[in-house]
Amino acid sequence: ILLDFWASWCAPCRYENRILVKQKDKIIDNRAISIIAVSLDTDRDKWIKASKEDSLNYLSVCDFKALESPLVKGLKIQIVPYNLLIDKEGKILAHNLWGNNLKEFINTLKY
Repeated sequence: ILLDFWASWCAPCRYENRILVKQKDKIIDNRAISIIAVSLDTDRDKWIKASKEDSLNYLSVCDFKALESPLVKGLKIQIVPYNLLIDKEGKILAHNLWGNNLKEFINTLKY
């Protein structure tokens, strides 16, 4: 699972969203990988508007507690954008890989 933490107010997040949307099929490339966008917005309307504007083509959820979320605190996330690649056993394989670096890392994984 690729967990992608972002927020509507974060310009770098919005930039990375658009790249991930365009590269999704190349990155996943028939692998058993799911992408879940986790918005850290506090305003539902802003989250939905940004998700539509960025044409998110994968599961998008929102944790309305933003950086105060127990999930965010548990993972020690202090800034966005931030992503984690997690295996079937829940082990974190990588974090903060974007674009070609993400694709190249995924290509090294055995299934």
